[in-house]
Amino acid sequence: MHCQRVGKPGVWYVYAWRGGPRVLRAESDARPILTSAIMAKVHTLLEERKLAEDPDDPTGKPLAWLIALWVASPEWCSMTSNTRKTWGSALNLINRKWGKEAIETFYDERSKLKVIKWRNSRRVTPRAADTGVSVLRALLKFGGPYVGSCINIAANISRLYEDGNRPEIIWTDEDITNFVAAANDKGQPAVGDAVRLAALTGLRRADLVSLTTAHLRQHTIVKRTKKRTKRRRPAAAIPRLPELNDLLEELQARPRGVACETILVNDKGAPWNPDVLTRAVQEIRDDLALVHFDEDELDDDGRPRARKKHFHDLRGTFITRLIKELELSDPEIADIMGWASDRVANIRKFYIDQDAYVSALVLRRNERRANANRH
Repeated sequence: MHCQRVGKPGVWYVYAWRGGPRVLRAESDARPILTSAIMAKVHTLLEERKLAEDPDDPTGKPLAWLIALWVASPEWCSMTSNTRKTWGSALNLINRKWGKEAIETFYDERSKLKVIKWRNSRRVTPRAADTGVSVLRALLKFGGPYVGSCINIAANISRLYEDGNRPEIIWTDEDITNFVAAANDKGQPAVGDAVRLAALTGLRRADLVSLTTAHLRQHTIVKRTKKRTKRRRPAAAIPRLPELNDLLEELQARPRGVACETILVNDKGAPWNPDVLTRAVQEIRDDLALVHFDEDELDDDGRPRARKKHFHDLRGTFITRLIKELELSDPEIADIMGWASDRVANIRKFYIDQDAYVSALVLRRNERRANANRH
């Protein structure tokens, strides 16, 4: 800070540092007061200077610096657009909460408790809470080489969301029939189309809405999936069941825009936006109260816990059809679906073997009654 013009009202100049940018010019006889706003501006300029001098040195930098570095990195750009969208939302929350804190505190095991408390504070939305921890863990893993630390305070934190693995939940034929009827009644037949196609292909939502005739082969659907597996995007080969062939023929006759190439279209003849499709399915599902009753978990009234059926659960429905119609083994189905064999085995046990067992009991009972009547 220095003053010019002797004998007249002084003109004061304040600079961020000697030779640095000016942050204040004031005409006054008295020395000007450096307000909090001016000091904040000085602090910002000093941070920018530090970045310019050594952009890769994290010393003294806030977590926001590491976040910006990650978002601009090849690692972030290699993620799918859906992942960047989901993780980006979580990253914004992390930035708002901890963006101004020093990076060093996030590589100190003593800070692990604050991550757990943050997760617990969001327990009303457990899935989102778990995603937040996962994104923080990935961020700190990325920053480890810059900081020179192998510590990751977001690692080994248990999940809150219990429905992440739902192999025993499927949509039954009755569920699908009722859903399609409800969609037609609401004037939204395209939503019913999506559910039918998902049940006959087992494709994930992102792959379902981007499916085109170019992916169709004589006996299969071959499509490179949107989801990466160990940084690879595998190609899925889906067998075409007879019912699927009939549905594909039906869907290709749907009215569509000139430039629309997707097999699924919305009620305006345009490709589906994945999020819009999910919301439309959830709305009709909730109207119908489509739920799965978990006999192994009871609610507060001692009744089986009701769990809403998700669009993703239609993949399990497709597995039951592969078992019944093609008689494929668990490893063969697991290879098609990109699942572990034990998940397929759970569905087989829960829906196929159990059904066959009960059907056999009913058949034997009817035979006994018929024999008794004859005598």
